[in-house]
Amino acid sequence: METKNSRRGPVAAGAAGVMLLVFTLVTAAHADPLQDQLNALSTAGGGVFTLPAGMIMRSTTLDLPINVSLRGAGQGVTWMVPTDTFAGASLIDTSEGPVGVVRVSDLTIDARGFSLIGIWFQNVSTGSSIERVSLRNTGRSGIVIGSTAGRAHGVRVTHNTFTSCGDPTLPYDKSAISIINSVDFIVAENIIQDSAWGVTAEINPQTTELLINGLIINNLIRSSVIALPYWGIAILGQPDRPAQHIGVRGNQLYGAPGLPQPFLIEHGLNVDVRDNSVF
Repeated sequence: METKNSRRGPVAAGAAGVMLLVFTLVTAAHADPLQDQLNALSTAGGGVFTLPAGMIMRSTTLDLPINVSLRGAGQGVTWMVPTDTFAGASLIDTSEGPVGVVRVSDLTIDARGFSLIGIWFQNVSTGSSIERVSLRNTGRSGIVIGSTAGRAHGVRVTHNTFTSCGDPTLPYDKSAISIINSVDFIVAENIIQDSAWGVTAEINPQTTELLINGLIINNLIRSSVIALPYWGIAILGQPDRPAQHIGVRGNQLYGAPGLPQPFLIEHGLNVDVRDNSVF
């Protein structure tokens, strides 16, 4: 891990299950102490890993292992950004390995316009969450839940902010929030602005996975970007596997003149779209 103001000190244990990061200097013998400490915490059974205030520069993807919560000091206080030589598809990722609970909260991620996903939760289980994270300038989705290789269960994406996220020219990663092949998900109380598309929940046609039991509620979406065929919220099932039991309620959508339809529903079964406001 590289930081703007690096200093060296011990790694101290805080309250039970909490590890405080104060060792922040990259050395030749220890190229990625942050990744190593996350792995050690997971091996020990998991817990909360607290990042300090300041700028964290990543040259590779940070792999969040199972049963670890990554917590910053607050939005605009702890920052994570890619270096100019960054290699990877996302800044924070979970591998497609063993299923487990992971959490990320209380930091700002700025991809600086690189074609990156901010946070990608792949094969994760109920209790996983992304909360109070500010995501900016991601050339791909700010947050992706699920993958083409397997589904995600019971993930909460709440109280995050997104600015200039997503690329509508991509088959996936087009929205600020992309939900793929997921079950029992909640996307609530997020603020999305100046992003190509808002929230997309979809089934990958190349898999046999499902999209069942989700809530997309009380989000605020502001867009000035014309990105056909929609710009707000999309639920996209498949002819042989419809998206089922999805609630889209209480959202506020603000669009500039000339924007197309705010909602797109394809191959949905019991998709409940109501009590939303479009301005």
